[in-house]
Amino acid sequence: MIRSNRRTTLLTAVLVAALVCGPVAGAQIGPAADAPNPAPSAAQETTAAQETTTAENETATDRGTTVGTPTRPTTPDHAVSPRQFPERPDPLNASNADRYIAAYEEVRKYNEILRETTDVNITSIDVRCGSTSVAERDGQFVVEVACGFSYEFGRNGTPTGIADGAPYFARYVVDDGSTELLGLRSALRVGGALPRPLPERPDPLNASSVLRYAAAYEEVRKHNEILDEVNAPNATVTETFVSCLPEVVEQTDDGFLVDVPCNFAYFVDRDGDVVMVESLLVPSYTARYRINETATELVAVRQASGSNRTTTPAGTATAEDEATTAETRTTTATET
Repeated sequence: MIRSNRRTTLLTAVLVAALVCGPVAGAQIGPAADAPNPAPSAAQETTAAQETTTAENETATDRGTTVGTPTRPTTPDHAVSPRQFPERPDPLNASNADRYIAAYEEVRKYNEILRETTDVNITSIDVRCGSTSVAERDGQFVVEVACGFSYEFGRNGTPTGIADGAPYFARYVVDDGSTELLGLRSALRVGGALPRPLPERPDPLNASSVLRYAAAYEEVRKHNEILDEVNAPNATVTETFVSCLPEVVEQTDDGFLVDVPCNFAYFVDRDGDVVMVESLLVPSYTARYRINETATELVAVRQASGSNRTTTPAGTATAEDEATTAETRTTTATET
């Protein structure tokens, strides 16, 4: 599968959502998920093994577990290779520590995906991090970054799909001699996502403004539709990500006709198990709107050809409709 701008937009939306939410409470992923203060506790400082830096390789430690540049797997033969960690800034200060940690975590996660994914051939990996907080204490900087990631993969030389991971936060402590990973935690919102209000039609309505309006309108409509269709006594949608890029505008006597291709993903809590449902096809569907000064009408929704196959975290197919809807995939939302 060829990487597209739409897929990149969806990943960016996941990361932006994590950055906007900031350090929020979520499902614990790493040992430092419950740390309430920016600075590490004495227990963290004494129990977490510190990184050792050499000219050949730089590794981070998470409570004594070494996470370094991996050995390239012999099977399968990945199309991408491990990356080297960035050099620690000298001198280190608050203005460059956050950029360094964001770049460092991107490499650490990139290499982790490459090392631990052994059943498919990875053709590309995309990890993006941005800092959410920086605190200085006694010459050390505690930095937290929000990250999102995805990777494309194939089997037997054929691209087959894209895997998305749940957004997460990574917390580091860095000084002039070491870079230490304190822990990881989920960036998923606690509780259910809320319905959103539809945007107002622009005034004046023209070929430029109708494009932006149609994309924003469909992103909200799809968000609310997911909540209506998925929420149940044992299922709560915690977050949605809808990315739309309008393509075609045709002006008629009745207004503007706009085609809006979209991708989507959402996280759902089913009896305490949070999973992510995503569309594997790009785009997953196209919405057509007729828009004029007095009305916004959804004319049709064309689903991408493929199957609607939702799988449990164990990989068991639970639904299939070959004729009408886009292929979806469900993954555990605690992947980092």
